[in-house]
This record gives sequence, C-alpha cells and structure tokens, in this order.
Amino acid sequence: MKRRTLVAAFALLAVSLSAQAQEAAPRENVARTKMQALDFLTGVWEGEGWILMGPQRRNFRQREIARMGAGETVLVVDGKGLGADADNKGKVEHAAFAVVNWNAATSAYRWQAFKSDGASVDVVPQVSDKKLVWELPPNNDRRVRFTITRDNDSRWHEIGESWTGDGKPVVFLDMTLRRVGDAPK
Repeated sequence: MKRRTLVAAFALLAVSLSAQAQEAAPRENVARTKMQALDFLTGVWEGEGWILMGPQRRNFRQREIARMGAGETVLVVDGKGLGADADNKGKVEHAAFAVVNWNAATSAYRWQAFKSDGASVDVVPQVSDKKLVWELPPNNDRRVRFTITRDNDSRWHEIGESWTGDGKPVVFLDMTLRRVGDAPK
C-alpha cells in the first residue's frame, strides 16, 4: 500500500512538472521573440559624451557592455563613465547597471536600473525599431527622459532630457558610442 501511494505521488508530480514545463515554453518563446527587438544594443561599446552638472558641462569617456542572458530573455547593460576633463580625468563619474526584460504578465517591457549611489528605477520603456526610451517618474513636476538610438553607422546615441510642466525639453546628457566588439558570454 505504501509503495502504491509513493508511485502515485511520483506520477502526479511528474504530470504536474510536465504541465508547468509546457506552460513555460510558450512564455519563454514569447519573451525571447520580444527581446530580439533589443538585439541592436548587444556588444561592447565605447565613446564620449557630456553631461550638465548644474551650470557646468562635464565631459566623459563611456564604456557599455550589453548582453543577452537567461536564455536570450533578458538584456543586461553595465556602464561606466570616466571623467575626461583636466580636473576629473579618469575618475568614475557614472556607474550604472540595468536589466530589461519582457514581462508576460503585463505584456510590456520592464527596465530596472541601478546607480552606484544606490538610486534605482523600475519603469516601462518604449521599444521600437533600433530605439529604446524610458522616463523617470515625475518628481515635483520635473520630468526626465532617456533615449537610445542606433543609427545607420552602427553608433549608439543616447540623450537625456529634462523639463517641467509644458516646457520644452532641455538636453542635459549626450553621448555617442561605437561598437568595439562582442559582449562576453
């Protein structure tokens, strides 16, 4: 009797796991297909840019490593910017890490980003042909939006814009990167 109960329990477990695997396969395929829209960002990227810090414009050298992970269902982006001005040359000015995935429950992309100062954001980005746009939640009527595009010369161009109310966006960040290689697997 004990043996029959044990066999029945294992059979039930096997059927349950098989059903879960069958449900997961289509979900994974949808996620993988959706994430192909972000393939244009994969690789090792290097270049230059500038950022407005108060009234001062600061120049930097940027390196981004973007790769797919988790069975091509997640894009991981790791970036570091080093100062390029005389007073900050080589100093880490910016370090960030982001994860983008397709959220099957909401049928939308999800952008989670983390900065070296501990700040983080979790937003829904817009993804279109060789373009990724995400906006921070409004803060005291101030809005901030970042846009990454890949142009016909295979350059990663990113801008950050800020504005209040119905005002015109002001660019506070601009960088252009060139793909210098494949991202490590």
